[in-house]
Amino acid sequence: MNASLLMLLLAIPAADPNEKPSPFEERAKEFVTALDKGRFSDASKDFSDAMKMALPGDKLAEIWKQIIKQVGPLEKQLSARSEKSDPFDIVYVRCKFEKMTLDVKVVYDKQQKLTGLNFLPADRADNKDRFPTPPYAKPDSYRESQAKVGTGEWVLPGTLTVPKGDGPFPAVVLVHGSGPQDRDETLGLTKTFRDLAWGLASNGIAVLRYEKRTKEHALKMLGSKTLTVKEETVDDALLAAEALRKSPGIDPKRVFIIGHSQGAMMAPRMALADKSLAGIVMLAAPSRPLEDVTLEQTGRMLKNRDLLSQQGLKLIEALDHIARLYKEGKLTDETSPEELLRLSPKYWRSLYGFTTVPDAQKLEMPILILQGENDEQVTMVDFAGWQKALKSHPNATLKSYPKLGHTFTPYDPMPGAEEGSKPANVAPEVIADIAAWIKK
Repeated sequence: MNASLLMLLLAIPAADPNEKPSPFEERAKEFVTALDKGRFSDASKDFSDAMKMALPGDKLAEIWKQIIKQVGPLEKQLSARSEKSDPFDIVYVRCKFEKMTLDVKVVYDKQQKLTGLNFLPADRADNKDRFPTPPYAKPDSYRESQAKVGTGEWVLPGTLTVPKGDGPFPAVVLVHGSGPQDRDETLGLTKTFRDLAWGLASNGIAVLRYEKRTKEHALKMLGSKTLTVKEETVDDALLAAEALRKSPGIDPKRVFIIGHSQGAMMAPRMALADKSLAGIVMLAAPSRPLEDVTLEQTGRMLKNRDLLSQQGLKLIEALDHIARLYKEGKLTDETSPEELLRLSPKYWRSLYGFTTVPDAQKLEMPILILQGENDEQVTMVDFAGWQKALKSHPNATLKSYPKLGHTFTPYDPMPGAEEGSKPANVAPEVIADIAAWIKK
């Protein structure tokens, strides 16, 4: 959990791989050398104003030390490659650390200032073992292409997976859980959205997945005083659904939303805003107020604090503190961003002040709610809440799966176990049930 969190916190735009190399490669390599030598003032001298705020020298040093702690000392720089994603120039410096090879992703803006930094696992031969192809994926039956969601400063890169053939095909938009997620919804050694896309496309259903706004535009989002869960999750999902309806080979009357966790929580709100949706699928959807779910999660984790890294413990304590501030009515506009993980009070009030059940009860469209019975984040208590709330809803279908966790992969919640620590795929029965429901 902690390694993926560290890498997600500083996520910056992906780019078109067909661009010619930029002149920024030497600068990026020098930047990595400065980090390695501990010259953090030199490393940050070309930072943009946003980067200076997000990563002052002491914070940059802390991030680098955490990387070294996790993957060992830097042994050597292997190569550098550059891409263009207008208006950004992006360089990937491949670095061999003692325990792992990483791509250090460095982003420059149009003023040639360093405006983004990320540490990504390098594409290595063993990725097939770390992220195995699910057995239900039939690559010969679908094609994938690059896509974009939205326009202007918030545009998001994505992947459109379409079955081969003439169509028109039903289609789904995948909407992420909480945090700065990538288009595959990578958690440890699982890729829930990649598996869903490949599995559903193998069953004749097109899928659009994309980088979440809080990953693709992390620094701008962190600096926003007006950010709410609407901008974080809802707006882009609705733009993605509209883009699908206009895509060749897609049946515009059969476009669905599939939301996971926080994305599932917001799916009824999306459906109320877009009456053209054919239905929604809610995976691991909280039925209780999110602040209550958060306090349950953090309370359970803090009981096992000896199993957590220092960074993980600080994150969990911060989330627990924020949820308690909200519950006690102490989350005000004057609350320091340092207490709120550098997000605004307005954001947390939009998230913790939200209840999804009333929105779902208003819907007339079909709803499918799926739940892993071994999910430790959104539990069977929430599933029972949905069973009660939608008992009389004529178009609601609910199903739970023994032995599946929050990512809908096999998970056994033993003491000390951590979901995503082992390679796993979304269970075949989940793919089959979603595909059958959509086709029905």
